[in-house]
Order: sequence, then structure tokens, then C-alpha cells
Amino acid sequence: MPLLLDTARSGSTVDLPPGNDLTIGLVNNMPDAACEATERQFLDLIAAVTPDMAVRLKLFSIPEIPRADSMRELLAPRYHDVAALWDTRLDGGTPRGGALGPAPSRAPRSLRTSLTGRQ
Repeated sequence: MPLLLDTARSGSTVDLPPGNDLTIGLVNNMPDAACEATERQFLDLIAAVTPDMAVRLKLFSIPEIPRADSMRELLAPRYHDVAALWDTRLDGGTPRGGALGPAPSRAPRSLRTSLTGRQ
């Protein structure tokens, strides 16, 4: 079954057959040097453990994470702003990276708002 990447481009939503499917979100807050490798590892892991399922993966990024312009350009076509997480139907999700620190109160405002509904 396919692993489909649901990109941030308007109108890119893919219709999956009903039944044996999942929609999973990845909040990739890794630094630039590890961002692409993290995405690739997560894609490989999901594909390996869901061979009999159709999986739609939605990628999210946190705008407050410092990024080089070249990395922002690379992520822009594929990644949704984390603010969209609140209005997105997901069957599961995970934040990846260490930029949030141990305390949720120190998380970037856009992620705190997305996860709690308040600032």
C-alpha cells in the first residue's frame, strides 16, 4: 500500500480508499543539519511498519525554529505551518527534535497554541 506525502501546496490532499488507512503528522523541529535525515528516517520507519496500509503523512514545521533561507525554501512546498495542526485530522503524530526543551512552557508559541488551543 502507498505511503503518501500530503504536501503544503493548496489542493494537494490525496483521497485514500476507505478502510485500512492512517493519517499521521510529523512535527519536525530538528535543526537544519538533521531535518532531512529525520524526515527520511521517519518515512522509512512508517513504510516498514505499515506494509498493508495506505498512510498519508502530513509534515509540520515550527516557524520560530531558526532556519537558513535555503532550508525554509526546501521545506515550504512540503511542510505545513504547525498552526494548522489544530485543524488537522490525524490518527497519530509525533514531534521530533530537541528544540522544544524539557518544559512545554518553553516551547515556541505557535506549537503551544496548536497543542493547547491557547497562548
